[in-house]
Amino acid sequence: MEGKTGLGAGAISLRLAAIAVVEGLIGAYPTWKYAGAEGLFAQAVSGLIVLAAMIASVILVMRQIQAGPAKGAMAAAFGGMLRAVAVLGLWAAAWQVLKLPPITSIMWLAAFYFPLLAAESMWMSRALLARG
Repeated sequence: MEGKTGLGAGAISLRLAAIAVVEGLIGAYPTWKYAGAEGLFAQAVSGLIVLAAMIASVILVMRQIQAGPAKGAMAAAFGGMLRAVAVLGLWAAAWQVLKLPPITSIMWLAAFYFPLLAAESMWMSRALLARG
């Protein structure tokens, strides 16, 4: 959906990916010093989990926004709850399968989730306002 904001699902997804990459690069050196290569791997996995969940949420909500602002708002509200559960579930699976260090991976999960959530919420709100 492109409207007054000029942002569709692809543009929002690319912006979220750019924020995640910058955040990951900024935190790479401290993570390396604190937790070594294992910590960097946990950082990358946590970032990919959060980014994948955010992009899936953007795509689904933007499709609903095209059907109308009310459907888009409901999809954003319910999608947010489901996204949080999905992120934690995917992290738990990755933690068990990949044997990630728990403290480092939880810290990075939160460090990626909250800034991307704020950015996604801002752009989705603008898309809802443009539609309504």
